[in-house]
Parts: sequence; C-alpha cells; structure tokens
Amino acid sequence: MAKALWLDSLEGELSFEQEKALQQYLSAHSELEEELKASTKIWDALDMPIAPPSHRMDERFYEMLSSHSTSLRNQFSRVWMMAASISILIIGFASGWWISSPRQQSMAELTNQVAQLQEVMMLTLIEQPKAQDRLKAVNITYELSDADETIISALVKTLKMDDNVNVRLAALDALSAKVENPRVRAELIEAIAYQDNPMVQIAIAELMVQIEESGAKKELEALINSPDINPFAKERITQSIKSI
Repeated sequence: MAKALWLDSLEGELSFEQEKALQQYLSAHSELEEELKASTKIWDALDMPIAPPSHRMDERFYEMLSSHSTSLRNQFSRVWMMAASISILIIGFASGWWISSPRQQSMAELTNQVAQLQEVMMLTLIEQPKAQDRLKAVNITYELSDADETIISALVKTLKMDDNVNVRLAALDALSAKVENPRVRAELIEAIAYQDNPMVQIAIAELMVQIEESGAKKELEALINSPDINPFAKERITQSIKSI
C-alpha cells in the first residue's frame, strides 16, 4: 500500500493528508524508506524524453544505469576484496608450482581457474536471501570476461523473479552488456511479461529502443494494456514502442 501511495506521490496525486500519512508511515519503517529513496533516484533519472530511433545508444540512459551499477559495486566492494585475496592465494600457489614444475602451467589456465572461482561465488551469492548478497552476485558478472550459459541463466532468472527492484535493475544492466548474444535478446523480450514494477518496466522498454529490438513490440503492447499498469509507465512505454 505504501509503495502504491509513493507512486501516486511522485505524480502529485496525493492530498495533503495522504502525503502526511505516507511520510509518517515511512518514518516508522526506515528500511522501506531507504528502498524508496534509492528507487526515487532511478525514477528521476528515467524522467527524460524518449530519443528518436538511432543507431547509437542513448547515452543518458546508459549513464544512469552505469552510475547506478557503479554505486552498487562501490557499496559492496568488500566482496571484491575477498575475491582478490582468494585469487592472490591461487596465483601465489600456482606461481610457485609453475616455477618448480617442468610442465610450466600456462597463465591462461591460471586465469581460467580464477574465473571459475568467481563464477562459483556468483552462483552461490545469487541464491542468498539478502538482497545485498544477490547484488554482489550480479556485480561479480562484470568481472567475468565471458559469461557462460549458466551465468546468463542466473541473470535472466534474477531479472524475472527477484523480489527486489534494485536487484532486478542490476541484472538488467548486466544483461544489457550481452545483447549481441541472440539468446540474451530473446530472454529480455520474454522477461517483459514478468515485470510489475514501473521502473523496471520503463528501463527494459528503454533498452529495447536502444538495441532497436522490434521483436519486443508485442510484449510491450501487452504490458501497456494490462489493467494494473501505472499511468506514467504506460506513457513512457508507449513512447518507447513508437521509437523502436
């Protein structure tokens, strides 16, 4: 209920009494208040005119997503420290073995071992109950030079099913870097129907414009015809459909 009132508040549709009641409720629920404050920043960033069709990416949109992802990566930098420490141990051990071994293990093989470690960490954290752990998992994928099918599947599942808006947005951002993969494009189109949060709906519609994915029109049209669609989101997605 509070989230619904918050959306109405963004559009200036609350009375003075409703606005006051909402603020009192959020003051008593600090965790929800922090989540909505973080979401408001993303919402404000999305409140920009739709650019006409172009062969270039919408720089403002990707700057927003990049900034959001960078802040998340900074916020959870401890996981990178842990990964770096483990990687250093692996490299130190392997380097000693390499020097003493007549076979001389290649650096490519060593790098592959570190990548495997990062993948295990990602797949472990993505299943954790805390949203911050799942965000760490998504952020690990930025360090993987070549995400395999298992990683892509985990990101797609997160985009479709995660109950935290910021985690879904992070997964969308991570997948947006892999849109040259036909499977990723197809999964992104399919994921549209799973979105019930206005910010994620708008973000995924914007991405379809940027990658000029006309195959997403049918899913987007079904989305705006949903009886529960937020009016602001409906307007933005309608503009996106016209721009694809």
